Amino acid sequence: DLALDYVKPIAKKIPEQGFALVLVEPLLQPVYQQDIAEALGKGFRAPILDIIDSSDISARALADERGAAARMAEALRYTQIKLITKPGDRTQQTLVRRIRSWLQKHAPGMSATRLGR
Repeated sequence: DLALDYVKPIAKKIPEQGFALVLVEPLLQPVYQQDIAEALGKGFRAPILDIIDSSDISARALADERGAAARMAEALRYTQIKLITKPGDRTQQTLVRRIRSWLQKHAPGMSATRLGR
């Protein structure tokens, strides 16, 4: 919800490049879950990655609902990835690799920089 609340007032100004939204097993308030256009508007152009734990039946049902909401909102670059997540380092490494790979493909040329004080 925090990410979508942040995006909501600026969604129309967000360009196709220079921004990417990554949701990891999101639990959204019902208004966003059922109508993501409430936060993003229609035709959101920036890439969105929605990662789901495919071993969780309720998470899969919510993911299907979000996918349908994204199609109805005409989110142009919405992608869902289903992973089986088990607690442990391998799961975290797999998650990081998948996000990195997706960002390299869908948000090329972007980089995250750690800023020191």
